[in-house]
Amino acid sequence: MAQMEANDIRVKQMLLYIMEHYQSRISVRELAGAANISERECYRLFKQYLGQSPNLVVQSYRIQRAKNLLSTTGMPVTEISCATGFESISYFSKIFKRLTNMTPLEFRSFQKSGWKKT
Repeated sequence: MAQMEANDIRVKQMLLYIMEHYQSRISVRELAGAANISERECYRLFKQYLGQSPNLVVQSYRIQRAKNLLSTTGMPVTEISCATGFESISYFSKIFKRLTNMTPLEFRSFQKSGWKKT
């Protein structure tokens, strides 16, 4: 039981690290360091608690932040890409499409038209 509580805390520490640093490059080493565990343990805990790899969790969080910016601001997609930690607009667009089934511009236009698709 104590081990489970310790793991809960570690996962929360790593998720908090993602929330605080999503605009920058985040390595698995840095995530593991935020919880004082090994990289291998980091992968294991993410898979066990979230069912995803650390990298996919980071990408998903960044895309959620990007969706918010696309919906609530008039920022250009290139600025949103940078503001959410993606190093290139093409990679941002690729991941956005993979996770939402639409491009960032399609998402923005659907949001503006009042049809909310997530």
